[in-house]
Amino acid sequence: MIEKPKLTMRLFISLVVAGALGNIIDRLGLDTLMTLLM
Repeated sequence: MIEKPKLTMRLFISLVVAGALGNIIDRLGLDTLMTLLM
């Protein structure tokens, strides 16, 4: 019972982080990301 809210919170946080990362990648452009990774 106690573990469930923690799981949902972690999922929510990871979703927010993923969304923020997606926004940053969109702003910078995929080309810059690829050059940084390579």
